[in-house]
Amino acid sequence: MMLNHENIQKGKGFPIAVPTETVAVETRFGTYEFTPQNTVVMPQGLVGFADQQLFGLANLPEPAPDDFKLLQSLGELPLSFIVMPMAAMDVPIGPADVEEACAAGGVSPEKACFLFVVTIRPAASGNGIDMTANLRAPIVFDPETRLARQHVLANSQYPLRQPIEKWDGQA
Repeated sequence: MMLNHENIQKGKGFPIAVPTETVAVETRFGTYEFTPQNTVVMPQGLVGFADQQLFGLANLPEPAPDDFKLLQSLGELPLSFIVMPMAAMDVPIGPADVEEACAAGGVSPEKACFLFVVTIRPAASGNGIDMTANLRAPIVFDPETRLARQHVLANSQYPLRQPIEKWDGQA
């Protein structure tokens, strides 16, 4: 699917076509409709996916807790991530690192939302699942401008696979 819309945002020397109407995308969770209000523009893309700059952000289907969202590429590549959004004041990283990430993303900590990429794997024990969050490379998102940037923190104390406690259905 190629998006071809009139509303253009500039990023890193090239235009990114931003949808001005609803875009339907077939995801691993079924068909989702993304409006301009739930579109995320990432001019630098994600680590390993620099050419994917336009994403939709949506709720996951039940029974997933509200703590998780779907970050779905709106480009031709069927790329999606489960993310855990948090306000800057609630993130499990230190204030200096929050400031660093916000400065790199061009957003003030008061307005910033952090999206942590979540990995879900079968548990090593064979029972249930293990969930981890990448604390080292958060996505810093400005909900007002809809611009986001993944930033790899200089502080190496943050793991790529921080275990997330199992949810019991209570978010």
